[in-house]
Amino acid sequence: MRPVGSTKAFSVDVRVIAATNRNLEQAMTNGAFRQDLFYRLNVVRVSLPPLRDRREDIPAIVNHFLRRFNRRFRRDIRGIAPEALAALTAYDFPGNVRELENLIERAFAMGARDQITLADLPSLTRGSEVAPILTPQSVPTLAEVERELIVRALSLFKDDKEAAARALGISRRTIYRRLKEYGML
Repeated sequence: MRPVGSTKAFSVDVRVIAATNRNLEQAMTNGAFRQDLFYRLNVVRVSLPPLRDRREDIPAIVNHFLRRFNRRFRRDIRGIAPEALAALTAYDFPGNVRELENLIERAFAMGARDQITLADLPSLTRGSEVAPILTPQSVPTLAEVERELIVRALSLFKDDKEAAARALGISRRTIYRRLKEYGML
């Protein structure tokens, strides 16, 4: 190789490791990926299925991240609660291993102690309540759902309308208008 601006060439011994989630053979036939580059890179192919297809690996990967983050955060979290591990194992991980890593790191950053519990993984428990069975006659109107959501938010934020509006992603003015429409003001 010759550095930019130099007149001397240097010998180098390198290995290139490349990863993608695209089908490069298909991209090559479509003209979206260079054929010569494909054949240069495709010496040893390692195919790794997504985490959702190898759930049995999750405990070992979690333990790896526990060791890593214990060192980084200077903590001594000794493990993960069975219900938290069950929730991780049941989750589909659209973000793959990076998402799992982020979940464990978030638990550390938010102050997990002794072991990671389900409470330390709020994004896995959000929306996990069993939804009521709907029939054509029992489908609530959008206004009914909105009213119920506002009532829950106000209850959660102890009737602080500004905090409830912020949590719902609406303005304070909008929450007051809705409360007036629903006869709650």
